[in-house]
Amino acid sequence: MSWYLKYRPHQVADLDLTRVREQLLRMMKSGKFPQTFLFAGPKGTGKTSASRIIGAMLNDPSNEKAAQQIFFDSAAKNQKVTLKEPDPSTDFAKRVFNGESLIVQEMDAASHRGIDDIRQLKERIFIPPQEGSMAVYILDEVHMLTNEAFNALLKILEEPPPHVVFILATTELHKVPATIVSRCNLITFYKASTQEIIDRLKKILKEEEIKFEEDALLEIARRADGSFRDAVKLAEISNQSGELTLKKVDEMVGG
Repeated sequence: MSWYLKYRPHQVADLDLTRVREQLLRMMKSGKFPQTFLFAGPKGTGKTSASRIIGAMLNDPSNEKAAQQIFFDSAAKNQKVTLKEPDPSTDFAKRVFNGESLIVQEMDAASHRGIDDIRQLKERIFIPPQEGSMAVYILDEVHMLTNEAFNALLKILEEPPPHVVFILATTELHKVPATIVSRCNLITFYKASTQEIIDRLKKILKEEEIKFEEDALLEIARRADGSFRDAVKLAEISNQSGELTLKKVDEMVGG
């Protein structure tokens, strides 16, 4: 298993992006959790990880009653309930975090960008999930959809089935039609700072018992350009003998 998969954030509290974490926690405590999100931000900043956290959270046994009230029981929608963070130790949660559960389904809009793809999606979403009570659908790179596909998607977003949460993800928010943006709860993901990346790498390397040079971490953080995913992958590539050095980083990924 790669380091990135192994150390992917698996709880709301573990998300490195403070603003994203705070927004999700506020929604969980409000008792009114949205069914449509738009995650916008650079690659490798945690959009898919956050989507899987939501999928695990909504289907955690501790949230069964709250989810029922929020999404299914119209008479109880005015009663305030609080969603709790998912238990990361369960087999179910681990499968969700690793992308091995159909609770969270991902569709690459860059390669499935036509109206027929959205029609097929519409047929799929009315099938209840096989495990848990809520299904999360991620439409990655949603800005790649055609105009006709966006129009068809708009109708779905206006009245989604009660057991479905949509998360549209994009690296180019300006290409998403305003009509779509207006139907979603926008959460903006930002590039990680150099220090945030270094702190994350230190945590991983210490757990893996790998020695490292501070200059090597600084160089990796610079090359990663704000992407946690790229930083972890660069560190994994550069570690060949149980030690991470600046010389090895330059050798493996180019001086």
